[in-house]
Amino acid sequence: EFSGVVQAKTDAEGGEVTSEQIWHIFQDEYLPPTNRSSESRSRYELLSYTSSDRLDGRITLDGRMRVGAEVRRIGGSGTSKAAALVDGLRTLGIELTLADTQDQPLDGTCAAYVSCRVGETTRWGVGVAADAESARLQAVVSASNRLHRAIAQPRVLADQAVR
Repeated sequence: EFSGVVQAKTDAEGGEVTSEQIWHIFQDEYLPPTNRSSESRSRYELLSYTSSDRLDGRITLDGRMRVGAEVRRIGGSGTSKAAALVDGLRTLGIELTLADTQDQPLDGTCAAYVSCRVGETTRWGVGVAADAESARLQAVVSASNRLHRAIAQPRVLADQAVR
């Protein structure tokens, strides 16, 4: 999937890309913005949350989420915090399906990769945090932002599907 993003960037700008440029493309595509000027690429942001384990094995999650310029409350439940977040996103009208999750330990942190689907459109999200659960939550938000961009820009989505 990422190779299509890099290819689209090189097609638009021409020429070869360096490893440093590939890293910047990755950060821009998957990771949360480091400043508010990138807000248009990042519609959703999980600001805070609390979670609790229930005796039936489910996890509830209550949180605050930025949606564009608004801050909204969400609440959901699932078999993991990531599943509870996906359930909570439904209260915002975001109908995601959590398709796959993978974790990778890094030096003192963890990276999580999450595949989410809306209809026939699937996008991976990436999160990096001190622990796997937090990284998965960030990855769900990353996938949500990428799905939002893909659905809002169907021409780009169609171009990437051809590749």
